[in-house]
Formats: sequence, structure tokens, C-alpha cells
Amino acid sequence: MIIISVIGEKNTGKTTFLKGLVASLSAGGLRVGVIKHHYGEFSMDTEGKDSDVLRKAGAVRSAVCNDYKISLADEGPGPLNLHEIARKYFSDLDILFTEGYKKETTMKIEVVRRGFSAGLLEENRNDVLFYVSDAPLDTRLPVYGHGDYEKCTRAVLSFYNDSSSGKEDNGGVELYANGEQLPLKTFIAGFFRDVNLGLLKNLKGYGSDREIVIKIKPRRQENKGGTKD
Repeated sequence: MIIISVIGEKNTGKTTFLKGLVASLSAGGLRVGVIKHHYGEFSMDTEGKDSDVLRKAGAVRSAVCNDYKISLADEGPGPLNLHEIARKYFSDLDILFTEGYKKETTMKIEVVRRGFSAGLLEENRNDVLFYVSDAPLDTRLPVYGHGDYEKCTRAVLSFYNDSSSGKEDNGGVELYANGEQLPLKTFIAGFFRDVNLGLLKNLKGYGSDREIVIKIKPRRQENKGGTKD
């Protein structure tokens, strides 16, 4: 699975663009998911309904289901990391889009519209696939029109195919076992990076500009008698 964040200023047409792109990719047989990033408090329950009452009574996780659909509410223990959410709920998909999450370690598609965009949010970054704009942009990256779903679909599929063959950019994360480098999917690399950097920033002597090397040695196995081999 790959994760791509669709970002841009308010009223630039992110949802409309994403709707068309999801339809195009789904029509090609891919399993596509979407996460909408919301910055404030929200509820998918209806006040006073059974699911709302049970959730407020203390249910950590609740769901409403029928034979074809499920709506799940999961009360997270703290700030939710995108890569943790993807791993827990979306790992069976081919592509996961987010609307928002511009600060996460994901590849980005930035949507730009005249009169609403003050400038490129991801200018001089290396994590942008392409731009979607209603006007020419001064950039080295591809720029497609708001309704040019055929070209946008081809660009996303190209990235998806490269990622599936192990060519994706893992944000500087490399994992080795006994000296052999292991292949990492983008969302796994992002999850590994975010979790470890989150722990390391609280340690004395840690600097964000330093390369981090983590070594984990296997524990010595104990035999049935309780003595070590």
C-alpha cells in the first residue's frame, strides 16, 4: 500500500479533485481508501442514538454494521499517527489518499487555484508527485489541470508501480538484518521513522540533524531447564 496526501489551501478544490481521481483509479480495479484530516473535535455519531450513548458510557471502540457496511468509532489513547492508522485500518488496500496531513512523511499532490493559493505549500520539497492547478506554475515538477484525471491517474499509477517493485523513497529510513538491507514499503518506513523520532526527541544529546543508527541484538534463548545456552 502507498499513502498519498492531497494538500492545498482552503477552497482550492481538493475534495472535487480527489473524488475524480479515486473514481478513475477504482475503475481500474485498485482498492482505494481515503482519510479526511480534521483539526477540531468531531463526531460521526448522532446525539442520543444508541451508538452515541454506548460510546459515551465508556466503550473504547464501537461500530454500526449491516451486511454490507461498517461505521467504526475508535477512541484513540492520544494523538493519532497517520501511519499507525493506515497500518491498523487500511493495510489491505492498494492506495490510501489523505485530504490534509501535509506535515506527515507521505508523498504529496498539491492542489492550487488562482485567488485562493498564496504560494506553493510544498515548494523546495522532495515529497511532491505533481501539482494540480488552473494556471501555469514556476516549478520543475509536472503540473496538471484540475480535470485532467487521465494524466493524474497515470502519474499515480507510475508511483504505485515503482513502490510495489521496491523503488519508493523511504524518507531516509533503511533497515538491515545481519548486514542485509530489508525492503520497506513507504508507510512502514514512515511509521518506523515517526515512532522512533518521537521517542528520541526526549533523550539528552539527540539532535534532529544527526543520523540515527539503532541496533537490536537478539536475546539469548533459554532452554527448558531455565539455563541460558
